[in-house]
Amino acid sequence: MSAGMSLRSTFLATDATVRNDSRGSPYLSLKLVDRTGSVDARMWGLPNELLHGLPEPEYVSVEGNTHEYRGTLQVKLDRLRVLNKEEISEED
Repeated sequence: MSAGMSLRSTFLATDATVRNDSRGSPYLSLKLVDRTGSVDARMWGLPNELLHGLPEPEYVSVEGNTHEYRGTLQVKLDRLRVLNKEEISEED
């Protein structure tokens, strides 16, 4: 994974917390984990169901874009959906 990529995949979401940005708007901060490693992610403009974060850990389907922030790769999420148990495969 490198900066400037579009991302659409399934991950295990960990360390999910809701924080406030410099303007006081809430955003979700989390770590996305798969068999290749982990990456930090952020999501702004949270829907009501995410205003209190995620129960952890949760498998999620995400869409977003990768970029570099302060020298570290990060994903800016456009969409996040918690998967049902039936949607999770051992390969995820």
